Amino acid sequence: MDIGPIKKISKHIRNGTAGTALWNIAKKPWRIVQKRYPGMPRDLFNILRYGPHAPRFQERIWVNPADVREFIPREEIKRVTGMNRSDSSGLVIDWDQVRDVRPVAEDFRMAYCFGHWRDGKSWEELGVYDYMLQTKKYGHLTLDDMATRYAELDRTFQEIRQEGRLKTRDEINSGNFREQDGILIHIGDDGTPFFGGLGYHRLAIAKILEFDSIPACIGVVGNKALDRLPGLRAAGSGAFGKRP
Repeated sequence: MDIGPIKKISKHIRNGTAGTALWNIAKKPWRIVQKRYPGMPRDLFNILRYGPHAPRFQERIWVNPADVREFIPREEIKRVTGMNRSDSSGLVIDWDQVRDVRPVAEDFRMAYCFGHWRDGKSWEELGVYDYMLQTKKYGHLTLDDMATRYAELDRTFQEIRQEGRLKTRDEINSGNFREQDGILIHIGDDGTPFFGGLGYHRLAIAKILEFDSIPACIGVVGNKALDRLPGLRAAGSGAFGKRP
């Protein structure tokens, strides 16, 4: 009988390093599982604490875009949760901690989408190119780069209008994890949806085209809203897209 492993375990126990040794053994398969199933820690914690209907990390929900009238800046989510807005998906919070809530319609990005696709003004006329130059969000883009980007958005708008709905993320990419990179929607205590700041153009398109149900990625959830989740999950099971 090979007693080598037994001696090693005994040594770790005597030295108080058994936990570290076990983690070194387990961390590689754990990282493989996390890579394939990134929501597992959040899902397990939520199920154990809140039950089988608890929110899941980056799960898909369905909302009426007309009901999304306010948004919560990413800095506010960071303040409340200590996490960035994507990583906080499915986190249950005390909604009373949320203080910085702003009207969606007042955001420049939402306003220029309505100005262009609803009112027919050009991107340049609306000051979009100047805005892009100031934010530097997409790096150092040239005017030609911006024209190409917004021409692509125009094509996207026409495709969505023709199809009469927004696609789910796995329809766009079959390997996508749940609704990752979808329109981020936080859920307040009374079930009110709040925009999380990811997916501005898609949300604007859905509002302009008056869709009555769209897929979204769940953000943080008020601890009094857990009983609202079954309805948000089921809303997309029937007809969805443009209102009759």
